[in-house]
Amino acid sequence: MQKGNLILAVIIVVAVIAAFGAAGYFVYQHYLAPNRGNAPIACTMEAKICPDGSSVGRSGPNCEFAQCPDQVADWKTYKNNEYGFELTLPDSWKNYSVVKETWKGWSVFEVEDVGQTYSGTKVVIKNPQTNSQQIWQDIPIMIFTPEIWKLVNEEKIAVSAAPIGPAKIGENAKYIFATPPRWYGFTDDKGWEEPVEIVKTFKAF
Repeated sequence: MQKGNLILAVIIVVAVIAAFGAAGYFVYQHYLAPNRGNAPIACTMEAKICPDGSSVGRSGPNCEFAQCPDQVADWKTYKNNEYGFELTLPDSWKNYSVVKETWKGWSVFEVEDVGQTYSGTKVVIKNPQTNSQQIWQDIPIMIFTPEIWKLVNEEKIAVSAAPIGPAKIGENAKYIFATPPRWYGFTDDKGWEEPVEIVKTFKAF
């Protein structure tokens, strides 16, 4: 064998050995090393948006998304962008509907204004469980401007024959929100307990 061919053969053998060595080292480091399970994992910077508007990233050995903050299971959000409020609703309200009605009131104490009438919007979230045999309790939300609410709160305007006024549940920069006087428990409507709990989730924005 000529000297040049011998050198070439040696170079090829060395290259092959080096390639196998590199491959073996890679396999050991990534799959067989004893401490591999404790090595830090670099996850992507993706983020998942949670139902409450917050976000969570990927973490852990499998780079899975972290859990979102605790949510009430199987509840959905009704959001009214026109007036700026929202409520969370359970699955039993899945096929709910929403109607706009009008609340009416009248002046009761200002002598020069006695008998003057007032009105405003009432958003009613209709209970989908109502049927021809039984009416289930709806959720009525009365909407006031700050000026009118001031008169209602001062008992200068009555919005019901009841001796008590509406109950404030929230406000934003433009409106005051309230539930009507005696809106539950004084009729034959069924299931009023659930709407009462739903109203506790009210948020104005």
